[in-house]
Amino acid sequence: MNKNTVKTFLILVAVLFFSANTTSAAAGDLFLDKGTVYYTNYLGQKRPFSNAEVFFAHGFNFSQVRAATDADLMLPTGAVMTLPEGTLVKAKNSATVYLIKSGQKRPFSSILSFTSRGYSFNHLVTTDSAQLALYPTGNTFSNVAGSTTEE
Repeated sequence: MNKNTVKTFLILVAVLFFSANTTSAAAGDLFLDKGTVYYTNYLGQKRPFSNAEVFFAHGFNFSQVRAATDADLMLPTGAVMTLPEGTLVKAKNSATVYLIKSGQKRPFSSILSFTSRGYSFNHLVTTDSAQLALYPTGNTFSNVAGSTTEE
């Protein structure tokens, strides 16, 4: 290699190394800092996940998470990530199943009220009661789909 090629290569390596340590996350990126995984939203905020159940409920997996850069850590911190709209959830030590809808947890009055709407226990997220406490309780889904108490 000639002298100019070596020089160009070294500059390129330095730029890539420097940018890898200073470039902040783009919207949708996931990064890890001190045991906490963060999601970068479109406002340029880093939003922490409170637990793995919320992380997985968003459809993410840990292979998508990278180490934080210094620039990532300088992003303003937004609200803690919550369960996505439409999540079926229950607390670990409770039989009550809820649907996250319009920022509320809406309980089902019975198994019939749950299954008559086409829901399956295969899609149920189990979390701690502290996570559920973040949501106000909305109207109960009744036993009859289409009932006025359902909306």
